[in-house]
Amino acid sequence: MKLYKLVGYLNEYLNVRDFEDISQNGLQVDSGNAEIKKVAIAVDATLDTFKRAKRANAQVIIVHHGLFWGKSLLITGAHRDKISFLLKNDISLYAVHLPLDAHIELGNNAQLAKLLDIEITAPFGRGIGYQAKFAKAIDRDTLTKKVLKIVNASNHRLLPFGNKKIRKVALMSGVGSSFIYEAVVKKVDMLITGEGNHVSHNIAKEEKINVLYAGHYATETLGVKAVAQHIEDKFSIPYHFIDIPTGF
Repeated sequence: MKLYKLVGYLNEYLNVRDFEDISQNGLQVDSGNAEIKKVAIAVDATLDTFKRAKRANAQVIIVHHGLFWGKSLLITGAHRDKISFLLKNDISLYAVHLPLDAHIELGNNAQLAKLLDIEITAPFGRGIGYQAKFAKAIDRDTLTKKVLKIVNASNHRLLPFGNKKIRKVALMSGVGSSFIYEAVVKKVDMLITGEGNHVSHNIAKEEKINVLYAGHYATETLGVKAVAQHIEDKFSIPYHFIDIPTGF
């Protein structure tokens, strides 16, 4: 498959142009290799990721966290090394950030809802995440274990300050601690997100809400995997998942 055909398809299917995002979503590095026979996927655009993609014989890497954020970096130091590696090895880079968190089918949050077998009921967190509910209430500890198993979390933190029985949840992959007040206002039983901060502990305790920090990295593996599987199903292009957890 031609690179630009794949890029055009992903831009449209993932609604890339509909989001204001500090990430410069889409094709970030064009290696000049037009023919795509294998796709590598990862959460982060690191040199280690790129080296593993080369070993997997991939011609394009699709990541959640790309190389260009807001103001472009100078091509020096580690940034230079990464771009140089891609170009020398004929590997292109495609990044999709907020559109992948938010996508109703392939997104990180939609995928978590699907794997938890819960119904999405409304948007959450500026339309990046979702509210969802279980058909029947579930025990807080049971839900925590289910989430951690799904995302294969290497680290987590539970703030158990709300109801022990969970019916309504808010799903917000990545950094979601700033959305605790929205979760309180919308009366969800648990906010499930990636990582938080020191202040969020006291907010959750005082507002009597459960918060599960299941890992920034872990909660954002679901979307890239779903995109890769979609590409394989639609275009018969195999993929290789590059798993490099950070512990956060």
